[in-house]
This record gives sequence, structure tokens and C-alpha cells, in this order.
Amino acid sequence: MEFCLESLGGFRHGKWISALGELAMTTPGCMLYTRAGVVPSLGVDLLTSFSNLPNLCQLSLASSYNQPSAAVLEKLNKTHQEYYGLKRHSNMAYVSVQDPVTCADHTFNETKNVSIQTSGHRAKITPEIYMSYMKASRPDIFECLCDTLPTSAAAESKRGGKSVDRTLAFLDECLELHRITPELQKSAVVGAIQGGAYPQHRVRSAKETAKRPVAGFAFEGMEIGDDNLETIVTTLQAAIAELPVDKPRIFHGPASPEDILRLVECGIDIFDASYPYLLAENGIALDIVVPSSPRGVEDVSTNHGCDRVNTGGNDRNTDQCCAAEKVVVSEPSSASVGTAPAEGMAGEPQEKSIDDAMTEMSSSKVRTPTVPMQRSLRSFEINLSDKRYVDDFSSLSANCRCPSCKHGCTKAYLHHLANEGELIGTTRLMQHNLFLYLRFLEAVYAAALSTNPTDQTKAWNRLRSIVRGSVAA
Repeated sequence: MEFCLESLGGFRHGKWISALGELAMTTPGCMLYTRAGVVPSLGVDLLTSFSNLPNLCQLSLASSYNQPSAAVLEKLNKTHQEYYGLKRHSNMAYVSVQDPVTCADHTFNETKNVSIQTSGHRAKITPEIYMSYMKASRPDIFECLCDTLPTSAAAESKRGGKSVDRTLAFLDECLELHRITPELQKSAVVGAIQGGAYPQHRVRSAKETAKRPVAGFAFEGMEIGDDNLETIVTTLQAAIAELPVDKPRIFHGPASPEDILRLVECGIDIFDASYPYLLAENGIALDIVVPSSPRGVEDVSTNHGCDRVNTGGNDRNTDQCCAAEKVVVSEPSSASVGTAPAEGMAGEPQEKSIDDAMTEMSSSKVRTPTVPMQRSLRSFEINLSDKRYVDDFSSLSANCRCPSCKHGCTKAYLHHLANEGELIGTTRLMQHNLFLYLRFLEAVYAAALSTNPTDQTKAWNRLRSIVRGSVAA
């Protein structure tokens, strides 16, 4: 992997290019967040309603370990990305150790291994096990095994220093195994910057990791809460000062539009798209008015996102796509319900939309979020479970062109879905949040791309105003 930094003046922007010359991504930008190889609440098929997906998808070891196993991948001769069917949406894959949304439990980590919570059990991962899994999955980029200590952990400074020592030892072992593994010669290794909430340990981690032959640097366990953003920025600035300028810096964890602006200012290049998922899981909609069509990217298609983006295969027209989104449900017989069927309808199947079918399958009880919010709402976040939206029939965000808003989803409708625990509500929110989040990052890239300092500052101040809700784009 080669990182081509195109500007050091003002805000950093560049391109990350693979060993085969393929464009992994432009920076500032984000990776496509997945869990167990699937974009949460969307899946592979619904991704076709997006025309602006990142070219680099993120897979976490914690959510995908042994799903499938290394033996299965080797037998099928498929990469993780090919196995999950993500190749037609994102050409390249990045593997992180921990899921950026889930707070890593550092108490199970040991000197020789890292503990991860998989879907079925807790697994102890040594550098040898980790690298054998990377050999089987063959990602384009992967983070080295690391002892993640979250900033929220009630740990002493000594534990912060230990996380650095363990991570550096893991990194050295991973780099040596990478060197002698032919299957991984085209895969790039990213070093993890650890140290918990202690700036001195983060700085030492950055300084020592920079001495190793890594392709980039990932900041792990830096959880942004209600009042610690500036503290995190100060720590990042001190650590980044020890890193070379010509390698990318990755920030793992949910970052709101407001957070992104501050983190880009201090030198972060790449984010993950876990923030839209965190909001959708908690029934929250993103409400920002992004400048229209940044970088010339077209809007997503109409008709509920049914028009497919050409991905190299045969295109399907709108009628065919809409037909695919119909579910035929047979009505129960009169014997089963004790009443006679309506006249003229006996034995005839009734067509129901995918929304109706998913609503019937979902529980009538209010869903418990998989990952609850750990902070209060920002000005650009709407909690749709709030009673004020029960009769609010306005759209989620002004002039939004996402599949959900094109479908006519209103705040009142999604308020109903959120309070009834309907699964389709999370899907609609995820479509909306992800679309706006990607559009916002495109606007950030466009602002950083400006060669005129005055224009760049003006564009940046406008983005600040947008996230504060003081102006319309």
C-alpha cells in the first residue's frame, strides 16, 4: 500500500493506493463499517441503493472470527470479502481487531494473547493464530494484534504502559510472520497506537510504532463522550507529532460530523462508518443539510432505492426491482381463524410490500439497542422515540435524497416504528444516516481539496455552521 499525500498546507488530503495500483480511498474519508461481514440492518442487496459507497470496507476480528473459519476460507480459496459478497460494493478490505462500536473488555487480555468476544464465545488470540487467520482471509490491509485499553477504562497509568508494551511486542511478532508469509506480501500492516487515557503512553506508543515498517497508524480505544473531545484532540496532537507525515492515520470508533471536523484539523485521515449504525440502533436520525452533490457525486436513485447502480453485471429496470421488493403472503384459511374469507378473496394470495412483511415478522415490543448510546444527544441528532414526533409528518432532514426520504418516511412514521420495536425502522434509519454521513465526508474532502487558503477556510467554516445548525447548505 502506498499513501500519496497531496497536500500538507491547510488540511491534509491524499490517496491510499494498493500494491496493485487500485485506489483504496481518498482522504479525509471513511471505510464501510460491517459486522460479521454485513453492513448492519442493510445487507448486500440494500447497498445497491447507494451510489457513493466507500471503496474500502472494514471487517473486525471480533465480529467475524470463525465466521467462517480459516479452514473454510482456505478450502474455498476465497477472501473474507468474497465470502461475504462485499466485493461488488467495496473492492478492498481492512481488518481491525476490535469492533469500533463495542467497548473492548481489556481485563481478559494477557501478555501472550488478546481476548475477543465472538458471537458464541470468548476466544484468546495469539499473534500466531491472528496471522494464520489473516493468511486465510488475505485482506488488503489489517491492523496488528493489539491490547486495546479504552479511555473510559478505570485503569491506572501502569496498565496504560502495559498496553503499549504488549502491543509493541505483538506488532513485532506480526511483522515477522508477515515477512515470511508469501500469501500476505500484498497485504499492508497498520500499527495500533495504545495507552488508554494517558497522553504520555500514547506518545511513547506513537514514537515506537513509527520506528517499525508499518503502512499506517490506527488510534484505538479513544472514546468520545460528552465533554472529552478536546482532551482527546490534545492527546492526538501530541501523538501525531511523533508520526511521519507520509503515512495515513486512522481513527477507530463512532465519530459524529462535529467530531470529524476537529479530528481532521488535528491530522486524522480515515474514519469508520460505525456512527450511523450507533444512531440507528438507538432510534436516532442524523439531521444535517449537506451541500448538494459534493465532488459531483450523483444522488441515489428514486423509487425507494430500487434502481441499481451498474456494478458490472446486467442492469435491472425499476419495474423489475420493485417487483423484487414484493412479498407474497398467503391469507389464512377460514378454518384456521374461525371466520369466512371475504367474498372474491378466497384462496387468493395478497401482495404486501417488504415494509409490511418485515413489520409482521418483527416483535411488537420495544427493541433494546445492541449498543446503547454513552452520551447525550447533539444538536444534529433526532431521538425519534420522543413523543413530540408522534404527529410530525415532516421529512427526517431537509432536501435529503436518501432511499428512506425518497420513500416518504416521516418523523411520525419512524417514531411509530421505533416505539413498536419494528425492525424496518432500524433499516430505514440506517439508510438515511449512512447516506448523510457519507455525503458529509465527501463535503469534508471537497473542502480539504481546495487549493486556495481563503476558499478552504470559508468552506470549513460553512461545514462548522452546518453541524451547529446555524445555516442551511
